[in-house]
Amino acid sequence: MFEDHHTHLVTENLCLGYYNKEGRLSLLQKDINESLVEGELVCLIGPNGSGKSTLIRTIAGLQKPVGGKVFIGSREIGQLTNTEKSKHLSIVLTGNAVMGNITVSEIVALGRYNYTNWIGTLEKEDRGKISGSLKKVGLREFENRRFDTLSDGEKQRVFIAKGLASDAPVMLLDEPTSHLDIPNKAGILSLLRNLAHRSTRAVLVATHELDLALKLADAIWFLLPDKSIFKSTPEELIFSGKLNEVFGNELVSFHGNSGTFSVNTEYIGSVSLKGEGKFMEITARALDRIGIKVNLHSSDDPVKVCIDNDHWIIDWKGKKSESFFLVETCRILRKAVNK
Repeated sequence: MFEDHHTHLVTENLCLGYYNKEGRLSLLQKDINESLVEGELVCLIGPNGSGKSTLIRTIAGLQKPVGGKVFIGSREIGQLTNTEKSKHLSIVLTGNAVMGNITVSEIVALGRYNYTNWIGTLEKEDRGKISGSLKKVGLREFENRRFDTLSDGEKQRVFIAKGLASDAPVMLLDEPTSHLDIPNKAGILSLLRNLAHRSTRAVLVATHELDLALKLADAIWFLLPDKSIFKSTPEELIFSGKLNEVFGNELVSFHGNSGTFSVNTEYIGSVSLKGEGKFMEITARALDRIGIKVNLHSSDDPVKVCIDNDHWIIDWKGKKSESFFLVETCRILRKAVNK
């Protein structure tokens, strides 16, 4: 028999929004009925202004819902004390403020403050949790480093370690990969997935990294413009057509077959291209990027390009020229097709 997975958190008809100065309600999302289950990474996506950060803050109890409830176990989150909430939930928000002269271990130790005695003394168990959390995020040797000497990616790992040290079964993160380079973005989301899969934690991440979310998440919560939420696996979302409905426009398209976004090219002209091998593929891709349509082995185009080993022969108005660099070839052809 398969074991049932434990549900850590449930939303019941949850509605998100805010009141303006005149007291009128601006509704962001309505009737959210979702749950966070142990051992899963859930990525929360949606267009700007759809309520991703508001949902994270509302689930965390930092912001009151305009309707509905959030339950941890059998208790509504509003009934929990701050100490009780911090033992059930850890949260990493965008732009965590940290004082300059503080060490990595001192920051992670803040995750243990609800377990220490009245004067905040760290016991052996607490120190073990701190070291263990740093080890899980790959920063064990950084324990005594000053926080302000770390890279942005390392700083995010420290905040994740702080959440781990709290032993909270639910981890909530709002844009943890913002301002990071591509390897660190992938590294942080991979780390969060591994932490969920290797424990009984449920991890919810609000992110703009759609490509990474589709590759790494166990489930997607997609906040839609009609104020509803679409929950699915990444594969179901890819083939649903909803990504193109929400994000697609004259500039950008989402392709269900490849599961990727592409920029729609506005062509300024065309050329005939002859050649083979990798230089052929590279050239065709470069020309498409700069808005030149490629016609393979055509004789109708006034501008013709022939790839000969590692250089390009350009025939334009009966005159031939050679180029030994692709960037130079692109410059020549951009001018040629605009004539």
